[in-house]
Amino acid sequence: MIEYLDTLYVPVANTEAAGQWYAKHFGLNPDREGSFSTLRMPGGQSIMFVETREKQTLNFINTEGYEMFAVTFKVDDAQALHCKLKEQGLEVGECNNDGNCGYNFKIYDLDGNRIHLWGGFPQV
Repeated sequence: MIEYLDTLYVPVANTEAAGQWYAKHFGLNPDREGSFSTLRMPGGQSIMFVETREKQTLNFINTEGYEMFAVTFKVDDAQALHCKLKEQGLEVGECNNDGNCGYNFKIYDLDGNRIHLWGGFPQV
């Protein structure tokens, strides 16, 4: 039986540039000293950046024509992170609270991978 998700493989043009972008904006640390090609999540999981010959992303279009993201990252405070990323000059989607789902927003990384950042379910 599956125990947990260990590694997320992300297609990119340049592993070091992608890793540095994720480390800078999301506070992640390199898995190996001197290389940003793999980052370690606080829970122990890894994000490994894989260079591809042609541009491709993790994104896909659902049956309703909506561009989906392949990953949702749970963050401490979606509203604060949203403000921080905007202040850093990144183009971020609107931060909103979808009813009982909690605050969340979407952003694209350097390679066009759509990322969903979610603050968690509201406290009852």
